[in-house]
Amino acid sequence: MSIFISYSHSDKTIVEPTIAHLELAFPDKKVFWDKQLLGGDVLENKLRQEVCFSQAFLFFASNNSMHKDSYCQRELHWAQTYDTHIIPYCISAAPEEVVDHLGDDNIFCIDARTRDTNTFAKLCGSIFRVVSSQGELYRKQMYLLFSILNRLDDHESYLEALEAFEGGYELNYAWSFHFDPPMSEKDCKEVLDILSMLERLQQDWNRLNEEDKLIIKEKVDFAENIIMKVGFWANEEVKQFGYLNHLRNHNRFKHLKLAFDTGNTHGIVNLPRYRNMLTNFSQLKSEQDSRINFILRRLEPDDFIRILGGY
Repeated sequence: MSIFISYSHSDKTIVEPTIAHLELAFPDKKVFWDKQLLGGDVLENKLRQEVCFSQAFLFFASNNSMHKDSYCQRELHWAQTYDTHIIPYCISAAPEEVVDHLGDDNIFCIDARTRDTNTFAKLCGSIFRVVSSQGELYRKQMYLLFSILNRLDDHESYLEALEAFEGGYELNYAWSFHFDPPMSEKDCKEVLDILSMLERLQQDWNRLNEEDKLIIKEKVDFAENIIMKVGFWANEEVKQFGYLNHLRNHNRFKHLKLAFDTGNTHGIVNLPRYRNMLTNFSQLKSEQDSRINFILRRLEPDDFIRILGGY
């Protein structure tokens, strides 16, 4: 299994140092890029095979690699076809441009235009998350944590935890540190899908004329409040509320208008409503001729009524 590197040859001088660092950071993984092709290789078949069997597809996103005539577009198509995990590393293009280009509202892009140590650390973390099993990821992260804590404060409990994670003594993991139950990938994806839907609804609502808004309001009570006052109840929807704040703290969904920046204090559980809306939104989306048609066209009053009327 490998990490496949997709880049434009026009960006070669930018890309090569990062690849060299990746080969040092992941010595037990094959970091594949076209420099490794032999003279006798059938280029397209070989590249397609490497994409198919790779764990991570690292896309160096730039104006060059995102050009419609770039060979990278073919490699991206293969990665999407094989459902390979795509990691966009934005070396010149802005993250929002890359999201639009890849056609995935929820994809996380690494803004590497500054090309500093922090962005490379984020890249390594993203790759490590893909190529490592969950158990080994947790173990290595906790080992590093207690290594640091033990150096800062020579405490017996830190040393005990450090040795437990180093040795892989799973029974002792729970004695060393306590975490709240995690929010699963499925639950995180649900929140992302809900927020993407609400972002679209707010955007198209603001484009409606007052007559169309009135038609919707006559069919759906509190339609404008539902669309424009987004939030989760901090007392009951704790994980969703926390994840929303996490995303906004890291510049995701910053343009989404929220009802409460510190939590829904009125005791309204919003998740069941949002789930029904998301079901209706997804059905409407699936009925379109193509995904791009749904993205480009504006939602009409009947669309709003259908999405909001499912609860």
